[in-house]
This record gives sequence, structure tokens and C-alpha cells, in this order.
Amino acid sequence: MKYLIIILSFCSIVTHAQYIVQPYGDMQGTPLKEIKYENVDGTPYLLDYWIKGKVTLKSGKQYADMSLKYDVMDDKLIFQGENGNSMYFTEPVTAFELSNISSGRSSKFVNGLPAADHYNNLSYYEVIFSGQISLLKKTSKTITENKEYGSAVVNKSFKTTNSYFSLSDGKFSKITLNKKTITTLFPSKEQQLSDYLKKEKIDLKNDGDLERLLEYLNKI
Repeated sequence: MKYLIIILSFCSIVTHAQYIVQPYGDMQGTPLKEIKYENVDGTPYLLDYWIKGKVTLKSGKQYADMSLKYDVMDDKLIFQGENGNSMYFTEPVTAFELSNISSGRSSKFVNGLPAADHYNNLSYYEVIFSGQISLLKKTSKTITENKEYGSAVVNKSFKTTNSYFSLSDGKFSKITLNKKTITTLFPSKEQQLSDYLKKEKIDLKNDGDLERLLEYLNKI
């Protein structure tokens, strides 16, 4: 239950909190020593550019309108300091939100959840839906290598993998997203699930559709 409270509290915070809009007045950070991924195609970040967002620190302080990047490889959030340098937060970040201007939506991330798979309570998860049964997404990256036949050149690139987790009654577990799994999460709503999937043409590979589906199943 406490983990559900963490997610619900964050969703409440981003809706009602009075954020500090001037982020650099008392923000403490340490300079980031950039890890150089030489000759690797792609980016270690979720998005390879600064994006405006909101941050909640462990102390409860909240900041808005910050330029942020989420380092997926290192599983850490960084911010752009006044001098333009990349900075780590000195105080732990418990939640953050990244704005998406094109879609008008925001991506919300939290940590503090139970260890699952090979992740721990410091790992950040994106909140797809928060409710009696919540759905979260974990994005990870690895460096893959391949060599074309007959060539001595090794090509390196970042590979992105998305995993999904359910949170219900304090149980946090990795799931494979398909109709069978969702039916297991909502055993008494199998017929409603089938009808809704057909009627709304839900794509289980689309996070927006997943949010709508979980919202519907949590309501009925």
C-alpha cells in the first residue's frame, strides 16, 4: 500500500503543488563528468536534448521550469546549471516530470518502489497509470555491437528496451503486456476487457492506449 501512496502522492503533487519557478536560487548540484561513448550511435539519454520539467527532491522541495535530461544508462536525472553545465542533483530526486510540447502530455517518473527484476528502489519508472492497480514502465539502454560480414569494423549503438510492471496490493512485478496478463490482473472483468479492446481498438504497444485501458478497468 505504501508504494501506491508514493505514486498517488506524486500525481497529487504535480497537480496541486506550488513549485519554485526560479530553479537556481538555492539548487545545489555537482558538475557532471560526461561519460564519453566513443563511436556509439545514438544517445544514453531518454531524449538527447534539454527538456523543461518539474522536480521533487527528497526534502519535499519542488522546482519547475528546469532544463532536464534523464540519463537512462546511468539511471540518473541531470539539470542544466546557470552556466550551461550539466549537473547532478546534490539531494536525491524522488520524482520528476518531463514536458512534451508536441503532444501536450507530460511524462511522470518516480522511484522508491520495491526491487524487481534487476532494478532497485533508486530506479526510476514512468507512471503510465496510477490506481488500485497501477502500471509503470522502465526504460533501459545497453550498448550492442555488430560487425558486418568480412569487415573488421565493429559498429556500436544504443539499444532501448521498455519493460512494464504492475503494482497491486503492495506487489510489484514485471509483466508481459498481452490480453492474458491483463485478464490475470483483472480476473473478474474479462468480458469487459474483451469488449473494450474491440470497441476502442486498443493497441497494447501504445502507452496512451494502455493508460485509457487501465483507467477504464480500474473504474468498472
